[in-house]
Parts: sequence; structure tokens; C-alpha cells
Amino acid sequence: MNLIDMLGRRLFLALVALAAAAGIARAEPVPDFLVAKPDLGDPFFEQSVILMLPPPAIPLIAGVIINKPTTLSVKQIFPKASGLTAPSDMVYFGGPVEPDAVLMVRRTSAPIKNERHVFADLYLTVDPNDISTLLQSKDLDRANLRLFRGYSQWGRDQLRAEKMEGSWDEVPASPELVFTSNPKQLWRQLSERARYLRVNAPYEDLPGGLPCSFGFRLEPLNSR
Repeated sequence: MNLIDMLGRRLFLALVALAAAAGIARAEPVPDFLVAKPDLGDPFFEQSVILMLPPPAIPLIAGVIINKPTTLSVKQIFPKASGLTAPSDMVYFGGPVEPDAVLMVRRTSAPIKNERHVFADLYLTVDPNDISTLLQSKDLDRANLRLFRGYSQWGRDQLRAEKMEGSWDEVPASPELVFTSNPKQLWRQLSERARYLRVNAPYEDLPGGLPCSFGFRLEPLNSR
């Protein structure tokens, strides 16, 4: 192989590597919030906005309600936590499943060993000891964390059926909205956004499979 061939081969391999890296970067799914439709009458989920969690974190399809702060403070569960201010100092109702379980979602560029990636720079912690340690860290970004009690969970067919019944809208998620300073207004804000997206959806997007909601695809019912 002469020098020109070698240089050409190296350039080709470099371009392949760059294309592969770009493909990997694009492969991370863009998550959606589940946003309860206005007529959803379930007492647990009415006017809820749900952040979907990655499948390895909790079995089945799971998420946490991010817009329902409780009257419980973080310090009541983790007495050594300090420096928290509203709205991060409140514990949020994450859902009716395992109501005593505590989960923490935070933004960080330096996750600890047991934190699980959610999307972008959001990470999930489910171990109470890890949560307690993080809450005492001097380097913790206290404005960008949320603690949840309980979580929400569905079987794959169950969530698909609820979407086909019209119980949920899906709106693109963003870290900023997870940590909004006014969580009680989030449902109304995203409901209006979902209405806009429905009105402006291209016709060709309407039939077929339901959209992806964080890493799992809901196939059309007739594909089985």
C-alpha cells in the first residue's frame, strides 16, 4: 500500500468514526413529558406532568410526577440536609407506587457511581444512603434537585391503551421545566403547549405507531 492509499484509508476511517460518533449522539431518544388531559379524572394523576424514567432504573414503564409538591420538607426525611430553599426544599408526590420509596433527580456534570442517567444532564438516585450523602455535599447544586416519594408505573399495554383512550398528551421534556420555580403552574403551561402541538401536527404524523416516550416504542395494536 503506497502513501497516498494509506492517507486515503486513514481519512476514510476517520470520517467513518466521526459519522459513527454523530450517530451515537443522535441515538439518545428525546424524552417526552406525559401530560394529563384536562378530563383525566384519576385522583392520583389529574393535572399531572410526568417525567419518564429510563428502563434500567425501575422495572416496567415508570415515571415521577414533577408538579405536585407536598407539605413535607426534605429535612423531615433527611435531617442532615441543609441549604435548601423553595421549591427544592419540598418533597414531591411522585406517584402512588411504593409511596415510602424516595427518589432524587438532579442536574449535574459529575454524577456519582450509582446515579442513573435520565436525559441531558439529569440523573436519578434511588438509594437513600446515596441521597443522604449528596444532600450533605458542599458542591451540590441545591437549586436543581427534586426529591420524590413514590413513583408512577404502567405495563406496556396499559400505557398504550391509556394513550389511545386519550388520557395523555406528550410534550418534549426539558431540564429547565423539571426544576421550574412554579411547579403548580406547569400543568396548565404544558397543556396549552400540547394543544398547540395537536393543532399544528402534520397530517402524516397522525396514523401509525404512537410516539416514543423515553426509550421504548409503542407499536400499533394491529402489528401484533
